Amino acid sequence: MKNIIVATFLLFLVLFETNFISPTDSYGGIDKGSITEANVSSMINDRNESESIDSLFPDWTAVCDLSGTRFGEFVSAGDFNGDGFADIAVADGNYNSMGAVFVYFGSQSGPPIIPNQVIHGDGPGFSDHIEGKCDINNDGYSDLIIGDPWTGGTGKVHIHYGSPTGLSDSANVVILPVGTGIQDFGYSVTAADLNGDGYSDVIASVRGQLDTLMVAAYIYNGSAAGISANYPSSVIAFDHSVYPHNRAFGGLGDLNGDGFEDAAIIHSGGRLSVYRGNDSNIFVRSSYREYSFNSGVIYASSAGNVNSDLFGDMLVRTLNEANIYNGSSDAPGPASDWTNPVGICYVYNPVSSAGDFDNDGYDDVAISECDFTDFTGSGLHRRV
Repeated sequence: MKNIIVATFLLFLVLFETNFISPTDSYGGIDKGSITEANVSSMINDRNESESIDSLFPDWTAVCDLSGTRFGEFVSAGDFNGDGFADIAVADGNYNSMGAVFVYFGSQSGPPIIPNQVIHGDGPGFSDHIEGKCDINNDGYSDLIIGDPWTGGTGKVHIHYGSPTGLSDSANVVILPVGTGIQDFGYSVTAADLNGDGYSDVIASVRGQLDTLMVAAYIYNGSAAGISANYPSSVIAFDHSVYPHNRAFGGLGDLNGDGFEDAAIIHSGGRLSVYRGNDSNIFVRSSYREYSFNSGVIYASSAGNVNSDLFGDMLVRTLNEANIYNGSSDAPGPASDWTNPVGICYVYNPVSSAGDFDNDGYDDVAISECDFTDFTGSGLHRRV
């Protein structure tokens, strides 16, 4: 059974009545602070078995009604506790003005009512970009990469390793950029096993001091010991005459089944460039395929393997559509294999693979729908 998980920004949301839990309770060793079921709650809706994945009625919704937050602006997934069910990480780059990531563990019956873990940030913008579709040290537990681009004037990237109990409460590794004249390190973060060694490699962006455009990709190769925070494995600068408006990177998984995971650069103006992996210098070579969208590209990500074949699939979010491109030996093709109209969204990264959320053998996807009229209230919907 294929699922769609949707993170939505809505001006008005109705919260399902649940039992109140004291704000002094804790979970995952982290105090909930002001998080209660009065402002971060879930609702479970009845679903008819004949309902298609395009149903307007979600089975599960996580809602935050705190004014001024950005709950659900970024969603990623991974099996952080290694139990075979995909877990959901929901970012809020403005929670308590310091940012936070809310983690919901998957199970056969779905996610819990409240998050199992909350990772608190140390400054505005923490978790503006997150990535959970990775296993940096190949220990069988997914890891979480958190971009923190506004801290200290240069930015940093936090790595939280997975374990049988979930993600580490504090970062196992904090990466600072190497070089001078750097700002916004971690504005975009993703991961892919670029060199096919079984370890996910971390890709983080930086911008130049005199330019607001992305100018380089810092790549850190994974290993059994994790990654080194001291120096990147490679730094790839971009020619602005060729790529004048690079916005973000996206890890795409192994689209063509060659053993190397692929990646994308998302440009403003509706352009998307797909690169085939084979080493850490992936972005130096010419792109494998270029896409152009009239409505603009918000983000591209791995869709996991939605049809359970031998190839990974690509998920692309435009201004008003979500598109899936199925992988093959010559993947991805020029035309999408699945398109679904979604609410207009200007959010930076509103799509992600959700892993196999219900452990049925088919990977699922997360898609954000949003309304930037106001940041009051948002949610995460699970639809089967």
